[in-house]
Amino acid sequence: MFRLYYDYLIENGVKEEQIISIALDDDTYVKYRNPEELSKYIRSQIVNNEMYYILIDEVQYTIQTVKGIKVSGNTIANYLNYLSESFLFSNAKRYDVKGKKYFEYPSKYYCTDIGLRNARLNFRQLEETHIMENIIYNELLCRECSVDVGVVEIVDAIEGTKRKKQCEIDFVVNKGPKKYYIQSALNVSDASKMEIELRPLKSTKDFLKKIIIVKTMMKSWIDEYGIVHLGLYEFLLNKDSLEI
Repeated sequence: MFRLYYDYLIENGVKEEQIISIALDDDTYVKYRNPEELSKYIRSQIVNNEMYYILIDEVQYTIQTVKGIKVSGNTIANYLNYLSESFLFSNAKRYDVKGKKYFEYPSKYYCTDIGLRNARLNFRQLEETHIMENIIYNELLCRECSVDVGVVEIVDAIEGTKRKKQCEIDFVVNKGPKKYYIQSALNVSDASKMEIELRPLKSTKDFLKKIIIVKTMMKSWIDEYGIVHLGLYEFLLNKDSLEI
């Protein structure tokens, strides 16, 4: 991996003297095996710019979240491209489930390494909801899935008036001919929370497989709507969990 990335940097104009390599698994660098030293080293190496903070502070990135920063759209796009090409972030496009089309923007960005993200924030802002979603996304990529963010329109009746709104399905997953909708839910401790999480899945009105992943040790089960309820740990530890 080092040689591949080294060659990539050289081919893209990075000078050899600008490349620093440290083998953290080498006994020569045993000091970095101390957790505190390793954390300090990681924080010192990661790029120090405002755009990085914005992205890791909010997994769901939109241009509108750049508050108080006077930069052009092109500058923001360049930052995002640089951070993605550096393998610090990966982006998922938004997909209109019913319209069967992609939105031009905004995309949704995920950290490729949660450890780097946490270290750069000095282990603050450990939002479990976002971290769990990010971990699921990374795992899906490791399983060679294509992952988008689903957008589905829902109609609410408020005081007798019907109003349309867009809701999000965390992941629209494609692997070969197979397709899944996946919702990430940290906590569904009561019926109302469960209904909020399931509503986007129910609103697709199609017969694709639907899965909700919850941070529990529960055994998988299927509800009356055909939605698979899957524990986070089973999802991560069982490579065939999507086929349950």
